[in-house]
Amino acid sequence: MAPLPNQDGLKSALENTRGHTVKIFLKILPLRELTIWCTALLCAFLVACGGGGAGNASSANTPSPVITFALPNTASLTTGNTLSNPASSSISVSGAGAISYTSNNTSVATVDSSGVVTGIGSGTATISATQAAVSGINTQVTQTYLLTVISGDPNIAAGWTLDWSDEFNGTSLDTTVWNYDLGGGGWGNNELEYYQAQNAVVQNGYLTITAMQQAVGGSSYTSARIQTAQKKTFTYGRFEIMAKLPSTQGMWPAFWLLGATCNSFGLYGGTVAWPDCGEIDVMEMIGGGTGDYTTHGTIHYATGAPTSSYTNSAILGAAFHRYTIDWTPQGFTWYFDGVPYEARTTTAGMSVFQTPFFLVLNFAVGGAWPGNPDSTSVFPQTYVIDYVRHYH
Repeated sequence: MAPLPNQDGLKSALENTRGHTVKIFLKILPLRELTIWCTALLCAFLVACGGGGAGNASSANTPSPVITFALPNTASLTTGNTLSNPASSSISVSGAGAISYTSNNTSVATVDSSGVVTGIGSGTATISATQAAVSGINTQVTQTYLLTVISGDPNIAAGWTLDWSDEFNGTSLDTTVWNYDLGGGGWGNNELEYYQAQNAVVQNGYLTITAMQQAVGGSSYTSARIQTAQKKTFTYGRFEIMAKLPSTQGMWPAFWLLGATCNSFGLYGGTVAWPDCGEIDVMEMIGGGTGDYTTHGTIHYATGAPTSSYTNSAILGAAFHRYTIDWTPQGFTWYFDGVPYEARTTTAGMSVFQTPFFLVLNFAVGGAWPGNPDSTSVFPQTYVIDYVRHYH
C-alpha cells in the first residue's frame, strides 16, 4: 500500500491545469465522518443501490442495480436482470460528471468532482439511474455519495510508493537537500548565464527560477542552478516534476540526474569525467518556435546519447505539466502528463546506470543546443516548479 503524499503539497487536487488525478472515498449517505488517512485506496467500492419506483412501478419491477466505484473517478452501474433493454437505461450525475455507455448491462458515469470539492475536503454528488423495466414502466434509483478528496497524486494511484519529495511549501530553499551552483563560464555548453542564488525563490508553494537580462560577472544574463550532490542520491525509481516552462528563443530549462561519481567543474566530489559518469535527462526544453512545444528526454554514457522528444499541442509555458521518468535496472521510460512517449533498454556498456545519481534543476540561457537569445526573446522568463518527487 502506497503512503499518502504530503498533504501540504496538494495545493489543489482538482486543478485540471495542473494535471492532477483525483482520488476519492465514496460512501452512501447518511454521511459519516471518514478517517481518510486509515482507509485502503486501491480496493473498489461495491455499494448496493436502494431506491423506489417512479410512476406506478411496483417494487417487483424496481431494478436492483449495483454501483461499483473504481478509483480514482469512475462509477459503473450494473443494471441487473430486470431490464428488457439495457441500452435504453440512463444515468445522470448532479453536481458533477459526464456520462458514457457500454453496450451491455453496464453504464459508466465519470464522476468529475470539480466544483463539488475544491481541494482537501468533502462534498456530495448524486448519481441517478432511470431504467426501463421488463413491464415497460420506467423506474428510478438515486443515491447520493460523499466524496472526500485526500490526494491528487496519480502515481500513488498507480501503485508507486512516495519515497521523497520537495513540495516547496516553505519560504526558502531547503539547503539540507539542495546546493547552489554559482558562477558563469559557459558550464560546458557555451551558455550565457551567470548562476546566482537570488534567482531561485521559494514562495506560495512554488520554486521559481527566473532568467533575467542582467550583466553580472562578465555575463549578460542571470539565472539559477541547484543540485543535491553529496546530500541526496538515488538509484532507480520514478522521478517526476510538475512545472510550467518558459517560452522564448534561447531558453533551456531542465530537470536531470548526474552520476554521483562525476567530477564536473570540481563541484560534486567525484573522480569520473562526463559522460562516463552518466547523465539522465528527464526534461529539457529548447525555447523558440516549435521548441516551445517540445520536451526532450536523453541518457548520456560513455558510448552513447540516445534522445527522444514529445511535442505538445500547446506551448509548454501555457500550463503546468508533469514530466516523468521510470528508471529501472532494465531501462528507462519517459512520460508527458502520464503518457509514455519513449522507452530505452539498458544494454551492455551501460553499467553506470546501476549506480547512484543526484538531482539537478537548472535554467540555462543560450548555449550550443538552443542557440542564443535574439531580437524576439523576451525577459524576464520563469521556470516555475510545483514539486519534485521520487517514488520506488
